[in-house]
Amino acid sequence: MEIIKLKILRIIPTMDPKKGGVAEAARQSAILMSQEGINIDILCFDEQSETWMNNEEFKTIGLGQYLSYFAINFKYLPWLFKNISKYDLVIIDGLWLFHLLGGYVAKFKNIPYLVYTHGMLDPYFNENKLKYLKKLPFWFLIDRNILNMASAVVYTCEEEKLISKKSFPLYSPKEYVVTLGIEKSITKSVVLEDLFFNTFSELTDKKVVLYLSRVHPKKGLDLLIESVNQKKDLLKKHVFVIAGSGDEKYIIQLKNLIKKYKLENYFKWVGNLSGDLKWSAFYSADTFILPSHSENFGIVVAESLSLKTPVLITNKVNIYHEIESFNAGIVVNDTIDGINSLLEQYINLHDEEYKDMALNAINCFEKSFSNEAYKNDFLNLIKEVSNEK
Repeated sequence: MEIIKLKILRIIPTMDPKKGGVAEAARQSAILMSQEGINIDILCFDEQSETWMNNEEFKTIGLGQYLSYFAINFKYLPWLFKNISKYDLVIIDGLWLFHLLGGYVAKFKNIPYLVYTHGMLDPYFNENKLKYLKKLPFWFLIDRNILNMASAVVYTCEEEKLISKKSFPLYSPKEYVVTLGIEKSITKSVVLEDLFFNTFSELTDKKVVLYLSRVHPKKGLDLLIESVNQKKDLLKKHVFVIAGSGDEKYIIQLKNLIKKYKLENYFKWVGNLSGDLKWSAFYSADTFILPSHSENFGIVVAESLSLKTPVLITNKVNIYHEIESFNAGIVVNDTIDGINSLLEQYINLHDEEYKDMALNAINCFEKSFSNEAYKNDFLNLIKEVSNEK
């Protein structure tokens, strides 16, 4: 079977860009592979009328909104049984939800399939023992079987592959690592340089430390606030820009913590940023920070690197090995002592050290996270899977 003739079905619960990086990864993959002559149709549980369902480069198929916590859609399995044989390969994104049953259908129809775990086997999630116990029946009845039968279980970095083996018993799949191909901004730097500070003119004279991600407890923003409070005398020239959305109650908790420590001048909340304004934020930032307790890949980390902006992250961001090996940023433990050290090391960087780190950032991106790196990994994988059919 020639790769150029492959037709792939990718199954994902939602393509809503507000729901995190999985939808963005699927979108970028479909665009990139279309340039290689490979057609990827994306099947999801969204209404076809949603704005994010309109794509010129690939086809999206919306089956309508799902029901319940488990994302049940009664149109899904009948659609699969009717249409799956039109495809040469199926890709399933994520675990624990109803859409994963597509693996059984693919196996029944003798269609090879891949499963991206997207960090959902991270042992971090098992720290809540009640949730872990609730997952065990689903693991033994569904998820384990579908993963072990898959033509490949795909991880986006080596660290994810290593830690995933620690989560659940009787797990023995065929494993592959395929990096995510991250799209760079094509806007001219002169536009990016001006746009952010024109939009937020009150930040012009500050060194911007950018956080751009979901606002969620696992992201470690509470640790960052605590650390800024302890190091505020060293950070008078800096402002921490929080770009993202999340649960309003949690955001209020964080804002109250900032108010408690009287840090209003150190933090700026700007909501979701997209398009050129997002890229301008990366370009204008002195550095990017992600103090997460768990991060499967961190698309935003790679996006920052693509604009020569060094990153400040924890060793729970799974691509931290790549950051360390290229010296493209600073990596610490996800503790208050770790974040204190992170800020101290950043503040104490000499100009030449910072410039070197910025150059290392773009080198790290090109070698590890670019579209070219992804394309090579992905094409090699699907060639191998196709040859097994």
